[in-house]
Amino acid sequence: MIGPRPWALLAWYLAVLLPALGGVQAARAVHVPGVVDPPVQVVRSQPILVPPKPTGVVPPRQGTGPSTEYSWEGCEQLPARFADVCFSALARQRAPRDPDGGLDACERVLDPALSDECRADVAELYASVDPSRSRRICEQIPRRRWRDQCVFGIATAWALRDPGFAMTTCESSGRWKAFCRHDVNGERATVDPEGAVEVCRGLQPADRPTCWHGIGKYVARVEPDRAVELCRRAPSRGDLLGQCAHGVGWAVAEARAEGAVGFCEPLGELHDGCLMGVAYHTRRYDAQRAVELCRLVRSGSERRHCLEVARRVRVAVP
Repeated sequence: MIGPRPWALLAWYLAVLLPALGGVQAARAVHVPGVVDPPVQVVRSQPILVPPKPTGVVPPRQGTGPSTEYSWEGCEQLPARFADVCFSALARQRAPRDPDGGLDACERVLDPALSDECRADVAELYASVDPSRSRRICEQIPRRRWRDQCVFGIATAWALRDPGFAMTTCESSGRWKAFCRHDVNGERATVDPEGAVEVCRGLQPADRPTCWHGIGKYVARVEPDRAVELCRRAPSRGDLLGQCAHGVGWAVAEARAEGAVGFCEPLGELHDGCLMGVAYHTRRYDAQRAVELCRLVRSGSERRHCLEVARRVRVAVP
């Protein structure tokens, strides 16, 4: 059991963390409930949705430094407005080895949306041990949107372990099916690009744009030049080249915002899609700069579309 003084420090930490989590979650491409980014779409293509995820859960610590250990008694000592966050974190802490204990902690989370998220997190964290048990956890989540996201989490947990099983699981992820395929096949592309390309080619035409976007985005996060090579193998029909390049631009902008435009410049037929990916990513934190980037798009129709998306936020645009 953690004594009162450390828990007082934790309460202060949570008080600082809660307002900041909005920014943290934005960096992870997630948002508060009910707020979904406009579809990521180059020109008349399948939209790529960003599934909602509420703020509140303490993100897992990275690196080798000390991590926070949570206890039931410690969570009970916290003021009510911090207890939900603490019990959610305790559930995540327990989930990989003790899913029932994790669900018990979720039962103490009073906020309905955060409680559903808590259960989905437990299922995802236990999925690598027993995906069938995790699916049963998903089925007990009251709200459909969170059941869908729970299944989505199981699929992504298996993306590299068994891509075929993961893609099959995506078929049950409801509203997030396209995004699930995007992430799972994108992850696969980082270790098995040929297999990932074949998956995209085998999908129905309406499902191919998000699939190619995922290849561009995920491979570019680790090897941008290789991602460009793969994008050039996308069929020219249906703007699949543009969607794949859009994913590349988004990923390059994540890593090096200032150099992303220069990366896109020499890409020929991939230039506009790449630059739009940079602009769409930039829009998440600097809408005015996104407008400036859209104006560099060479194709008139794609430039207009890019500007329409950039101007969906309240910025002064002449």
